[in-house]
Amino acid sequence: MKYANISEVDGWNEPVDEYFIGALIVFIILIPHTFINVYFFNFTFKNEYLLKQNIIRYNILIFSILYLLAGVNTMVLEGEYLYAYFTNTKIHFWSCSVLRTLQQVTLFPICTSVFILSLQRFLSITYSINLKWKSILLIFIILNSLSYINFYLTIFEAKYAIVNEICGYYPVQPHLNLLYASTFLTALLPIAALITNFCTLYLLRRKYKLLKHVIKYEDHKRVLINLSIQSFLPCVSNSPVFACFFYQIYAKTEIPPIVWRIIDGIHYTQYSTSTFITLISIKEIQETFFNRRNAVRNITIPNSKNISSRHF
Repeated sequence: MKYANISEVDGWNEPVDEYFIGALIVFIILIPHTFINVYFFNFTFKNEYLLKQNIIRYNILIFSILYLLAGVNTMVLEGEYLYAYFTNTKIHFWSCSVLRTLQQVTLFPICTSVFILSLQRFLSITYSINLKWKSILLIFIILNSLSYINFYLTIFEAKYAIVNEICGYYPVQPHLNLLYASTFLTALLPIAALITNFCTLYLLRRKYKLLKHVIKYEDHKRVLINLSIQSFLPCVSNSPVFACFFYQIYAKTEIPPIVWRIIDGIHYTQYSTSTFITLISIKEIQETFFNRRNAVRNITIPNSKNISSRHF
């Protein structure tokens, strides 16, 4: 890996031609995510079932916003590259670097949120400890502070830059161990959240062993299944990215571009599918969608022969 002094890096760089297909794939995959997340964000305020289920509703609202922010940031980044490619212009080093670094800042909260919400359910069901929203927000800020520190070190403290397929060059922060730690946690936290949900579900079944059909049990179970799906999707989508990332670093072997393109496709699909799959897994939401669909099918257009002309 070749390093260049950041003071010697030109402010404007040529886009790397080899990344064109990758940028196009990511941009196209992310196009639906804006409409999907905005739609389901509004859906939570109108659906009668979700209005009664505050925990699930708040979960959907939180992840709709987080996926929307992460996706829009990535679309702007890829859009900057594609604009430079199609217009034969150059990419601004610092604007591209800021957007590239913000990818970690916007992705990390998704992973910390699934863990925090799973932990909150575990404490509530197992020990009857109900964390207040202020406490949850404080834990959220503390966990995400690592990504904020990485952003500051990368943009304001970097002394060197490396060749990057999107930006041409990308600044290297002086404390790489912090970057590796946040990258590792991005893959680990959804796995930890999934394990926590399974443990909580097991303890819930033991707690209500003789009363499995009471409303409280069903509500807890529904929330845990909802959280498990929200944890599972980042597990599947993030793990290949970070496994390849660390493999490249420690094996000192370049992974073929085609492998990265496939992994990018898997990773960015979650931005559009996570909220939808989480909601559609709920029986009451399924009924809402199917009832609407059937209602549309049952609408009949009157025969024109039966429509009398207007008389004056």
